[in-house]
Amino acid sequence: MIYSNEECQTLLLVEYRKTMERSVYSTIESLPIAFKSAMDCQLELDIKRCEAM
Repeated sequence: MIYSNEECQTLLLVEYRKTMERSVYSTIESLPIAFKSAMDCQLELDIKRCEAM
């Protein structure tokens, strides 16, 4: 697909936000390991989707 400049910028911002969320979740020690692992997998998928688009 062909995206406009605004759409490309939005995708980059979403990818950046997801990357930041991933780093935040990984540093919160009070979260259960299973939850952190599940969130990491989901955020990785979201990031890969952004990259693919």
